[in-house]
Amino acid sequence: LSVDTRSGMVPSRIGFLSYFLYVCSLFTFVSGPIQRYEDFSEQVSRLGECTLSDDTVQRSVSRIVNGLLKVVFVSVLFLKLHETFSMISLDTPRTGIGMVAYWGSAIAYALYMYSNFSGYMDVVIGLGVLFGFSLPENFNHPFDSANFLELWSRWHITLSRWFQIYVFNPAQLALHRRWPNKRLVPYFGVAGFFLTFLLMGLWHGSTLQFLLYGIMLGAGTSANRLYQVIMQQSLGKKGYAALKESSVYTAVCMGMTFSYFALALTFVWADTATLAALANRHGIATWLLSGAYASIVCGLILTFWKCAREAIGTRARLFEALTQSYAVRQGVLSVKVALLIAVCVVGLERSVEFVYQAF
Repeated sequence: LSVDTRSGMVPSRIGFLSYFLYVCSLFTFVSGPIQRYEDFSEQVSRLGECTLSDDTVQRSVSRIVNGLLKVVFVSVLFLKLHETFSMISLDTPRTGIGMVAYWGSAIAYALYMYSNFSGYMDVVIGLGVLFGFSLPENFNHPFDSANFLELWSRWHITLSRWFQIYVFNPAQLALHRRWPNKRLVPYFGVAGFFLTFLLMGLWHGSTLQFLLYGIMLGAGTSANRLYQVIMQQSLGKKGYAALKESSVYTAVCMGMTFSYFALALTFVWADTATLAALANRHGIATWLLSGAYASIVCGLILTFWKCAREAIGTRARLFEALTQSYAVRQGVLSVKVALLIAVCVVGLERSVEFVYQAF
């Protein structure tokens, strides 16, 4: 906010009440989606003009229920899988089984994070609509990403944009001013991405774990950018674009992207003692080799899931008239609410929380 004020993006003077409403907003204070002040203040100024139709309320409540089901049911299943595989990977003396269990644990945790956090976003965005706020989307099928940079344009989108505006862009400008050489421009991005994502890792926490997590994020994004620069120089822009159109190449890249992300998240759920135990028990070389196999398997599964989802979406449009019926949607919502109550009353063995509130 101070940076935006100095740059003239917001008025030079902000009243106390406006500042208080912004920093303590029910919808952005805890975990986002992050809104810049000018967007937030514009929506606040239009709250008196907001009207809610029956259809808008029904769709918002439906999204809230969907989000709660993700959190209390889907994410809990993945968390239990993660814990089970994690125990096996640490307890078994056999390297092969241990590595399979580790990757099962890492993948399950990535899916747990996605289902829990995206479920939280569904709840917040749905509530925002009921209160007259149009909050930005924070996820866009992140595991469809064919590279690590694309992943961060689909995962926690508002945080990525925030760091782009306040860290990456100023860093690029500073590098351009310090070394005004056009040949160096592509490599400025390599350095800028490492700095940006290192700080993004530390944004989640100040411990050694999150420093290592930030290093993993920075290494992944900067290596991704360096690879793009090299491939464009070697194949040319048209040749590299043609390569990216290959379905086999895309599937491999999707698998590698997801596997690396799951590997990076290990530094979130495993403390340094656990990481050392995993490395000593199974070895770094085996860890990396098994990652190659995990990338292939993940690439096949993600490609199949993406194709199946697109096919289902195409078929669903044939029944669009039926699904647009208010009565049908109300019936579906009632079933979801009943399922949510059943899960909360019968299925929960422990309290469930929104995981991103911890960061």
